[in-house]
Amino acid sequence: MAGTNAIAVKKELFRRLALESGLSGVQVVYLLPPRDIQREAVYGGKITGPVEQAAMRPAAARSIREEQPLINVHIRVLGEGVLDSTSEERAGVLAGVVFDMVAADPRLAGAVAGLLDLAVVEQEHEYGLAEDGSVIAIATLQLLARSMLT
Repeated sequence: MAGTNAIAVKKELFRRLALESGLSGVQVVYLLPPRDIQREAVYGGKITGPVEQAAMRPAAARSIREEQPLINVHIRVLGEGVLDSTSEERAGVLAGVVFDMVAADPRLAGAVAGLLDLAVVEQEHEYGLAEDGSVIAIATLQLLARSMLT
């Protein structure tokens, strides 16, 4: 087994998100491209979290560990010249697609060996202003991806 499952989970998550009908027309990418960012984008962020070693293991056996990484999923919506809640509301709708997909299949159909479950455990919504004064809404979801690794 690999040293971590987190990257494989993130990769599979974004593969599945790209297929979601609720994200049709939205740029869905593993990493945010530095150029050519579309008005609406869902992209991956950092991965961080603890790894706990099993307390007991048979002699001469590999150590079993539970990995509990948080995977950031960012949702970015550029408003169209208005200073109101429209961009944040749209980011919330797109976040709902991520919530629903993960809730419907928290094991990603078994595509990643060792994955116990995946769940959205935290969210943050913020905004900024583009050069033209348009609102940029950014929602960040933290997904807990628990895996048992040997």
